[in-house]
Amino acid sequence: EGIQTKKYQDFTSGTPSENPTIVKIDTAILHQSMIGFGGNITESCLENLKKLSPSDKENFFKIFFDQKSGAGFSYLRVPIGANDFSIGDYSLNDTPGNKPDPQLKLYNPKKLQVFIQFIQEAKKYNPDIKLIMTPWTAPAWMKDTKSLKGGQIKKKYYRAYSDYLIKTINEFESKGIKIDQMTILNEPLIGYAKEHWDFPQTYMSPQDQSHFIQDSLLPKLKGKQTKLLIHDHNWDNAHAADPVFADNKQNPAVQGIAYHCYGGSLSDLQKNLKNHPGVPAFNTECTSSLNHHSDEDTFNWWQDTQSLDAIKSGISGSLGWNLCLDEKGGPQNNGCEDCRGLMTIDSKTSAMTLNPEFKALATTSRVLDSGSIMIDSKESNPQATSIAFKNPDGSLSMVLKNKSKISQAYNVNVDSCASKKYFLPAGATLSVRWFPD
Repeated sequence: EGIQTKKYQDFTSGTPSENPTIVKIDTAILHQSMIGFGGNITESCLENLKKLSPSDKENFFKIFFDQKSGAGFSYLRVPIGANDFSIGDYSLNDTPGNKPDPQLKLYNPKKLQVFIQFIQEAKKYNPDIKLIMTPWTAPAWMKDTKSLKGGQIKKKYYRAYSDYLIKTINEFESKGIKIDQMTILNEPLIGYAKEHWDFPQTYMSPQDQSHFIQDSLLPKLKGKQTKLLIHDHNWDNAHAADPVFADNKQNPAVQGIAYHCYGGSLSDLQKNLKNHPGVPAFNTECTSSLNHHSDEDTFNWWQDTQSLDAIKSGISGSLGWNLCLDEKGGPQNNGCEDCRGLMTIDSKTSAMTLNPEFKALATTSRVLDSGSIMIDSKESNPQATSIAFKNPDGSLSMVLKNKSKISQAYNVNVDSCASKKYFLPAGATLSVRWFPD
């Protein structure tokens, strides 16, 4: 149970086939470097973790982050300030009566401490965890609406907002935590948020994003290890980020593009990635609903769009939205009413249930590390999908899925060497890691 799937040895016996599917892995053909898989650390999840006994909480961290017995998740997103799954509305620089504070004299990092504690605990199980930070809103006094919920940042406060972001990076660094990536805003192209929104959010047009990034943020990122991702919004509106990326891609602090799964399809993602060949790309937020799809359909969709087919298209990592929520998808802060976490923690019994979204990410995460390189793999049968990796420890990994409705035999050739033979039931996924002979 838990995240345990059948070990690959269980798939090495079956009925011989005259026409097995051939999978060819070529370790000399290298593709993108992987950052890994994981989820967003929301205050709602942290609130649910408070219900767990010490032993259950330890089990939670093992299940999510342990590299031997768990999923080995190595990628986490940290919301900065309030969002739709925070406990209340706030920023890290609230002021009485929204009085302007461009010197950030009232900056208060106290609300970051719960995230810092979570990250420190997770790193005990996986020291290689990489972090991306994202704000949903600037402090209200910087915005034209004087509200956390909607509005735009006044241009006269762009420098103050960049200072706010840098100050937050520095706060994590002062606790020994490196912020590897950042985005300037979560989903900045929500047009309805120009005036008002139901939860903390900020609108920023592509032109304003480019202006802010180029003139205010990038000069202050110089010399820091944190890299910037552009967009952080849906697949189907990613074309809006093209000029933003083009304006800033020559700066070494700009790493790549971040996507969400809430608009469009995998084909939209693939189209945008073709417009940016070789540019690192990440799925930084996705969630499923509590009731709309079967577990099998959800598992398959997540494997396609967040793992197997997405990686073959060029994605370097994927993040679920909430790491955990309760059985009602909460607690919520006026946002999504039926979002489901990667884990459900029952509000009455504290029972922990791993959802198919978690299992879809774990099938890949458990056999690769942050820094693994995708290598070439091709299948002779369109009903099979495979991805393969070179790992930093010298091992090779493969994830192989039988998409057909019948059992299939597979011969896997690595650099034209002797075949490894596997037999997968209909719909089965095989995750395997081995050291070359």
